[in-house]
This record gives sequence, C-alpha cells and structure tokens, in this order.
Amino acid sequence: MHGTACTAARVRARARGAALAVGLVLLLALTVLAVASVRTARRDVNLSADAMYETEAFEAAERAIGIAILTAVPDPAPPAVTVHVPRPGSNADSYRVEFSPANGVTDVPRGFSLGDGVGFTAFHFDVIATGTAANGSSTSVSQSYYVVGPPGG
Repeated sequence: MHGTACTAARVRARARGAALAVGLVLLLALTVLAVASVRTARRDVNLSADAMYETEAFEAAERAIGIAILTAVPDPAPPAVTVHVPRPGSNADSYRVEFSPANGVTDVPRGFSLGDGVGFTAFHFDVIATGTAANGSSTSVSQSYYVVGPPGG
C-alpha cells in the first residue's frame, strides 16, 4: 500500500504542476489579447482625431473662400494679395484672390445687356484658401468664380 500512496501523491503533484502550467499559458494568452486590444483602440482614436482635424482644416478653408467671395473686391490689374482670416483659436487661415489668366475676361451673353451694343463683362478669379486645424495640419482649397462688370475690362 505504501507504494500506491506514493504513486497517487506523485500523480497529484504532477496534476497540480500541469494545472499551474496551463493557467500560466492562459494568463499569457489573455495578456497578449489585452495588449493588442489596447493598441488597436489607441490606433483607432488617433485615426479618428486625424479625420476630425482634417475636416476642421477643410471647413476653415471653405469658410475663408466664402469670406473672400463675399468681401473681396477683385481687380484684375494688381497682383494677388493674401488675406489672413481671424478665427477663434486660430489665426492661421488665409485666402488669396487672383485674376485668372486662363479664363481672363469674357463677354456676358446678350440676354443680360442694357441695350443694343451695351453689355457686361465677366472677370474670372481664382480663390486659393488655406485652413489650419488646432493640431497644425492644414488643407488648401481652390475655387473659381467671376464678377460681372462694365464692358471692356
């Protein structure tokens, strides 16, 4: 009997050792999964923040274009001037209105004339606006438009 009790004790000791080894392997696997999940979550947060800043910069550039079209009195003669647009939290937004040599000056169709031989001219301009987000990233957007004026430019 003495030999059987000794064998049973050895089997129990080995079973405890195997349970400890299996427990440690499972704990290691759970730790690896937790670390991977934290890294993935951190990456997703960074991607979301980048997308938010990109949208912020784009909206700032679009706002600068709207301000330029509403307030700038473009003149085809002088060189373009860069205008900085103040915005709460940032003073880095700007726009530039340039006469568009590619489109130049065109006649407005006869339907808009004041009389025979009298008409209007369209002066074509390009606005290039740069918006900057809180993190310093920036986006440039351009838009073309025209202003109707007296004939002959």
